[in-house]
Amino acid sequence: IVSKHKNENKVVRVVLTGGPCGGKSSCLSHISQEATRAGFDVIQCPEVATVVFNSGFKLPAKNDPSFSEQLQKFQVTVAKLQLQ
Repeated sequence: IVSKHKNENKVVRVVLTGGPCGGKSSCLSHISQEATRAGFDVIQCPEVATVVFNSGFKLPAKNDPSFSEQLQKFQVTVAKLQLQ
């Protein structure tokens, strides 16, 4: 969120965390609308795990012998992307 007020270059970052169906997307929508209404430019970033899955990553079935290894690779990939 970047202030539109003259001579202000203040950047505010808001991070929403929580489990599935915790209301993050609904909350993000409300925050974006209110911040825009207050005169801020709002930039939203997609959820990292969604980006990874949308790029073709698939976890094997839980009974697959490589499940634990693949799950760890997934978690490491998500962590690396979040730190960029």
